[in-house]
Amino acid sequence: MRIVSAAVITATMALTLTTPALSQDFELPARKPGQWEIKNIGEPAGAPNMTITACVDAASDAEMMRAGLSITKQMCPQQEMKREGDAIIFDTVCAIGPMKATSRSVMTGDFQSAYMVETTTEMSGPMAAMAGKNVSRQEAQWVSAECSDGLKPGDMLMPGGMKMNVEEMQKMMGGASFGLQ
Repeated sequence: MRIVSAAVITATMALTLTTPALSQDFELPARKPGQWEIKNIGEPAGAPNMTITACVDAASDAEMMRAGLSITKQMCPQQEMKREGDAIIFDTVCAIGPMKATSRSVMTGDFQSAYMVETTTEMSGPMAAMAGKNVSRQEAQWVSAECSDGLKPGDMLMPGGMKMNVEEMQKMMGGASFGLQ
């Protein structure tokens, strides 16, 4: 996986880990509260995969949405979200240093038991080694109403056992609190 593509995928992942309102005229389906297992699968075969365990409730999902949108807006000023049948389509054009990333994410599922996000990113710019196409897939499965491993709403258990909370991530990114009460 290319380093620059990873930044775009991280921003997309931040968005797709969340489900409340994106804007006043577009609303994503609400995820079922509880523990979710989210597998990020890189392509081509052999690209690194990772699994995140997330504990969500309505308030933490709203906070994750605000944080994800903040990251995405900073990196990707051109964005459009729309429905096509049962799918939600999120198109972005991002500037990452001298590189340009054009991405399309297709989200499907009921957000109560499972959902999937497939993202195709095309990188272009002066750094030829980072240019090209990257495809990633995120498969999320609801596990239970209760969160295990000491997780509380807003927590994510990352690969390697590192636990992060949405508010802690905002502080690490230098962002202001988005109002989780």
